[in-house]
Amino acid sequence: MHTNGLSEVTVDNSRNNSDVFVKLVSIDGPNAYPVRTFFIPAYGSFTVNKINAGNYDIRYKDLSNGGLSRSDPFNLEEIRTYDGTQYSTMTMTLYKVKQGNMKTYGLSEDEF
Repeated sequence: MHTNGLSEVTVDNSRNNSDVFVKLVSIDGPNAYPVRTFFIPAYGSFTVNKINAGNYDIRYKDLSNGGLSRSDPFNLEEIRTYDGTQYSTMTMTLYKVKQGNMKTYGLSEDEF
């Protein structure tokens, strides 16, 4: 889903010793829904390509302890210019430490 865009998001799990199961979730509209799901091994990263412009968050499950978290919302943009399209490229790093640079929030199983 949402595979007609130019934007990309890299989820960096390189600072964690736990595998994670990740969902890229569209939060446009009344109901949030996952548009991509992927697995990232401990100390790895993954890039999701060809994402449509819109509002999203990242939701992930730590496969070592079962903890569920979500990121702050973020916006991916595509802006037409005279010589092409400017689009969003972002990297989100997952940290286990509190007070890291990505604020996360706990989730229930229903929200995941």
